[in-house]
Amino acid sequence: MRDEYLLRFFAVIALACLFPNTVTAQPAESGQIRSFLEGIDAGDTAEIAGRRLNEPGLLSQVYRSREHAPIWLRTAPLEKEATDMLTAISQSVGHGFSADRYHRSAIEKLINASDTASRVALDLLLTDAFLGQALHRGRGAVYPSNLDAEWQVPQAEVDAAGLLLETAARRRAVVRVLDALWPAAEEYYRLLERRAEIAASGDEVTVQVSPGPLLKPGQTNDRVI
Repeated sequence: MRDEYLLRFFAVIALACLFPNTVTAQPAESGQIRSFLEGIDAGDTAEIAGRRLNEPGLLSQVYRSREHAPIWLRTAPLEKEATDMLTAISQSVGHGFSADRYHRSAIEKLINASDTASRVALDLLLTDAFLGQALHRGRGAVYPSNLDAEWQVPQAEVDAAGLLLETAARRRAVVRVLDALWPAAEEYYRLLERRAEIAASGDEVTVQVSPGPLLKPGQTNDRVI
């Protein structure tokens, strides 16, 4: 028994010498993630790497359920999905989303970073991007009540935090997971086709409409000819 214990002990020491970053990286990153989230709880701005987080509450929920362990970094469950998350963000532009809203440029700059602070920022931004994409694909990127107070159609319920945790636990492909959240209605895809046609006709003249109240069917306004 004693000999077996010594063999295991020396095996761990050998691994630590051969792969020091693998052994020590996640504890350091987990500590920084914990400190960042505690700062938000204390009133700090939910911002990292110059980017304002879209879903700080859900983001905190996800990391706390994982004891603040990274999700997207080396040895983390979705380490091979980071670049695919960028793909998902880029593909969502075809559905009318803004890539900047989901931190695409910042993620691209951080994707190959080696210092701990940058890796932590990368992990947090990827998580926030996934949560935002999941919510907006599943229930819409705009709250209907912000456009029309009389809107009565309820939004779909999306458990974005639970979906990310399940995706990480099962090491699922993020593009496939997120694609499953797009509306299934045929009318939606006809709108996408029409949007693509309009985007392709770059020589068409467009006119900026001045701000004003929402116009409903049958209403007129001097802002619209």
